[in-house]
Amino acid sequence: MANGGRVEDGSAASGARVKEGSLVGAGYVDEGSLVDGGQVEDEFVAALESLTRTLEDRRVVEQALDRADRLRQQRERGAGYRELVAGSERPLIVELVSERLEEIASAGARFRRAAAAGLYEEGMTMEEIAATFGVSRQRVSTILREGSEQAGEGDHDQR
Repeated sequence: MANGGRVEDGSAASGARVKEGSLVGAGYVDEGSLVDGGQVEDEFVAALESLTRTLEDRRVVEQALDRADRLRQQRERGAGYRELVAGSERPLIVELVSERLEEIASAGARFRRAAAAGLYEEGMTMEEIAATFGVSRQRVSTILREGSEQAGEGDHDQR
């Protein structure tokens, strides 16, 4: 494989074709990542695609922007804060923003766990992963432990 695991033509080394234009189709997979039908069997890619979908979903953002515009117009016309905030339709703009941030944080955490686990499985130490992510070795240990608990696996050794 060329380019550090990248497949030049969008096919896997096994010959399976993947969807052009997707992250997988860009060729960032290893030889063992594809199963019959070109489906990815890789938590890293699944987490990355989940994060991508979460970031691309602009429905809540559009709703919050629309609500912000209406609140700004009402305030410019002299509406008081009690009317603007307490009298607002549900969900409040702060609820919309909080919900969206939680979704993004959750998808980002899943991706971070998958990336850390992949790096660890390839032999990087927790110290190396910590330096890569800009966090402490203890934080990497926690990330790996959270990932293994979710997968039902045992504790990681102290590499």
